[in-house]
Amino acid sequence: MRTAFDAVLTRHALAAQASEYDRSVAVTAIAAARAVITGAAVEGSAGDYGRTVYAAVASLHQTYNDPDGEYTNGRGVLGSLLGDLYDVVRTVTAQ
Repeated sequence: MRTAFDAVLTRHALAAQASEYDRSVAVTAIAAARAVITGAAVEGSAGDYGRTVYAAVASLHQTYNDPDGEYTNGRGVLGSLLGDLYDVVRTVTAQ
């Protein structure tokens, strides 16, 4: 599960670095999500861990606001990441 999350984070980090709009806001939002994910305790089954991480990133998404952006506050970047994390959790828990 952690490897799959790392792959998703890497993909989103690369997209954030290539962003044409508010690149620093996008990069900072992904870095905040990475800190939340790496800080989550790895306990229980893969599904338990996945749901814990998803809930933590969802909480970050709800409260995140980077006022430095001209076009975005970073929540859209986190929402996209959250969608991909959901797909990972759903895939793992369906097995």
